[in-house]
Amino acid sequence: MPSVDFLQTMVSHNPKKLFLKFELLAYDETTEDFKLVDEGIVMERQLPNGLSNVSGGISINVEQDVRTTLDIEITNAGGINNWGADFDPNDPDTFKWWLDKRLNFYLGLALDGPQDVEFIQMGHFIITHFKTNHNLTTYPVTNIQGASKEVLYASRRGKFLFPSTIRKNAVMVDTIKTILINGGEKEGNIFIDPQINPTSIKLDYGEVLSHWTATHPGVSISLDRVEKAHGDSSIKIDVNSPGGIRGVIAEKEYQFPIDMSRINAIALWSRCSRDVPEGGISLVLIDDSGERRDLPLRELVGHVIEGGTILPIENWRNVVLGVDRFHLLTKIRKIQIKVNTEEIKTPFTLWLDQIYCAEIRNMLPYDLTYGAGQSKWQAVKELANLLDCHSFYDEYGQFVLEKRKFPKERFSNDFEYDAYEVLQPLITYRDTDEMNNLYGGTDDLFEEHELSNHIQVVGGSTNSNVMTLIDMVLHTDGLYIKEKGKIINSRGKIRAIDQFLSSSPTILNGDTRVEEVYKGHKNLEAVLKEYPNGFPHLEEPPISNFAVEKIGDFIYHHNNANPDPLIVYAYEGKNRALWELRNRLAYAEQLNILSAPYYILRGHDIIRVEDSMLGLNENFQIKSINIPLNGDYMSISANKIKNLIIDVPYFDISPLKANACWYGYDACGLSFKYPF
Repeated sequence: MPSVDFLQTMVSHNPKKLFLKFELLAYDETTEDFKLVDEGIVMERQLPNGLSNVSGGISINVEQDVRTTLDIEITNAGGINNWGADFDPNDPDTFKWWLDKRLNFYLGLALDGPQDVEFIQMGHFIITHFKTNHNLTTYPVTNIQGASKEVLYASRRGKFLFPSTIRKNAVMVDTIKTILINGGEKEGNIFIDPQINPTSIKLDYGEVLSHWTATHPGVSISLDRVEKAHGDSSIKIDVNSPGGIRGVIAEKEYQFPIDMSRINAIALWSRCSRDVPEGGISLVLIDDSGERRDLPLRELVGHVIEGGTILPIENWRNVVLGVDRFHLLTKIRKIQIKVNTEEIKTPFTLWLDQIYCAEIRNMLPYDLTYGAGQSKWQAVKELANLLDCHSFYDEYGQFVLEKRKFPKERFSNDFEYDAYEVLQPLITYRDTDEMNNLYGGTDDLFEEHELSNHIQVVGGSTNSNVMTLIDMVLHTDGLYIKEKGKIINSRGKIRAIDQFLSSSPTILNGDTRVEEVYKGHKNLEAVLKEYPNGFPHLEEPPISNFAVEKIGDFIYHHNNANPDPLIVYAYEGKNRALWELRNRLAYAEQLNILSAPYYILRGHDIIRVEDSMLGLNENFQIKSINIPLNGDYMSISANKIKNLIIDVPYFDISPLKANACWYGYDACGLSFKYPF
């Protein structure tokens, strides 16, 4: 994570000095892992003298199987960058590029203040392609391409060798881990978000100081009732040691040990007054027998750019931790907070709230079958989608299974994420002269290729005697819903409903009797409180602009009009139709932004664009980035964060779910997929 000096250098008007750094890693049979080749050899032998000898770029696209790719060209005047199978790190004259290497790539800037060069990691890449040439008219050039580790599963060796079936009721998280580990991934490199499971074990609630002690004279611990993620307070750890600090700074011992033997995910809510690099702080777990687990925290962003000013970030981050060999722990007796690097300058304050973990045992709702030669990554993604998660490798080469975020609009420019951190924009782009000089303009595009105002859902299976059919259409006077299938009445009995024969459709608008439509809903009181006047907003702009009478009938058939075996009851079909309608009316706007280099941006990050000429004044989420390695302008593609154009709670969630594992429940109804 870059320092404040690095952020300030990026937004300053001073000329920039850009540096590139490569770390080459080779497989070590003793550790069964990749380790850094002697850096002196890499720096001396692999990097030509001068930036002009290297060109290329990095591409990040969250919608592609391989989300991050690197393409570089190195002038090969000395003939040392040829490719081949030979490699002896002790004999640099025989070095050859080969597929057995990994590449950590860094961009660096000469800082405006301190006379120093600071590097930030842009990615951990697998070498996938190389080419060298030599002709009479140009210098020899070596072209090297690398990709994030998804490439192993998406297009390389991650194939099923013979027809394979993942059976119904398999634990989906365990299945994903098995696929990855069998493909060579280490368990400690797999990060599972415990919020996939709605219930969890709390290692700390952030509301009591009992059993917490400071283990260093420069550390004090208190409760903070103002800065908190959940509940009434958080644990506040103030660190002030003039000579710097490293090691354990705080610990908590349990009076009664906590059984963690079945846990497969752990996370915490945290904030820090400074930027914390990847692995800069760890949570340490110690059990009764003295067995320890050191779980490094993923990076914490401490500062953002607002115009030309560096501001402390005000958001809590949900930090997912890696879990390695957890089954060897018995019962946790003590947890510790440990600082691993002196790069975190003192004084600083660290806040902790709700350290929690979970056993995630969501069952696969039906068999998944894959043919010989099909990608294992396809199976990982399909399982992740059923869990309503993103699955990807981050820039450090770590696999992350992350619960999707569901934005809910609270005010005109303030977005709340249900059960997730409120993501403050990492940078605000403005076209006014007094702000930073990074903004180079934007194209504001209307995206209509997935636009739908009419959804049809079929549920059941081909051998089912009762099918579910849902038709949901947006009209100028409200949302029309017809349903057919099984319902559960107030006495818990299964009954039939068919609005396609005799009954008129249910219409959601200002005349809707909410208590009638949502009877049996376990959160009926909350729905009535939030929508006391029905749904008059469904008759008003901007949603009425998408009505059938205005733009025509844009129909979408869920599952290609085939019966979806996940959907058994009519309420499940209505929820799916509403989910699709949210998805397909949520985004009709995409920005293609030109930005001066701002190298800390990644896919899914939040940015803000305030363009006076285009009338833009909103948050957007990054979909893709292209970063040239010569210091030229970056191009960013981002979607509008606006997901409540269909502001309707989900239906009748009181009965037990029928294998609908793509569900996730919030306080007032079914959580919906965050679309991209």
